[in-house]
Amino acid sequence: MRALRKMASALLLASLGACGTPPPAQFEAVAQSGVKFTQSVPPLLDTALNQAIAANSATLIMAHATASEDARRTALVEADSAYRERRKIFADVGTHARLLKAYFVAMEALANTSGDSAIGSTAASLVSEMAALSPTIGSFEIGGRSIASITGSVAPLVVADLRSAVLERELRANGDAVVSAIELQRAFLQAVAGDLGAQLDAEQQDQAFRSVIEPYLASGPLPSDWATLRAAALQQTPSVATLTAAASTAESLKISFIAMAEGSTAGGLFAQLQNDANDLAALVRAITETPPAAS
Repeated sequence: MRALRKMASALLLASLGACGTPPPAQFEAVAQSGVKFTQSVPPLLDTALNQAIAANSATLIMAHATASEDARRTALVEADSAYRERRKIFADVGTHARLLKAYFVAMEALANTSGDSAIGSTAASLVSEMAALSPTIGSFEIGGRSIASITGSVAPLVVADLRSAVLERELRANGDAVVSAIELQRAFLQAVAGDLGAQLDAEQQDQAFRSVIEPYLASGPLPSDWATLRAAALQQTPSVATLTAAASTAESLKISFIAMAEGSTAGGLFAQLQNDANDLAALVRAITETPPAAS
């Protein structure tokens, strides 16, 4: 994190000295949407991890009365070990996202630069930092599959002749690596969404049986909140939907980044990316911000 702060400071100083006309709209759309996407990833992963731990705790509680002491000990120790490991990799993915965010800031600054500057070297350093994290993230297994096994291949970029020569050189040197970094984020988010969804579905089924199905099958009166409990059992958990939206936004970002580098001016593509990034930011705020206390 110290290295990331130093890079951010260098980028700020360099961008203050950058000059030139404003960058084309597609560069702004991709850079600013990339920033919004990467800002959304760390708090979203924190929320997802906490929900996964809560779901696992609910499962352990339900099994507590019937499991033997040895079985309870084994289940708890194994779960705690797995979630400690997952917390570490989630932190790595969060750092990777912050580095990617800094790269998008650098990219927009490069689009505004008419000549060489320190921004180019900063961007290259950020790419190297992301590359150093990629093997660890890629080898991590979620749901029995490594992230690398669900990461799509990246075709070499065909970078267009861009107005900013320094940006063009940067994209020719590191554009493929940036596309790979976005794809790694997409694959990780997709894997977490699937795994958390399956975990929460299993827990909801157990809870639904106890709080919805059993009371309904019994001959006695239904609990006063039975309809509310049934509705909750049939709803998708907001964090799973948000993780799915994040993976979709990463795909949109990847496609738009490639189109931008190759000189596309398809306005609809970049407008859709901006909408996706804005919607994702709103979804993440909705699940991470603490609601106001009732008066």
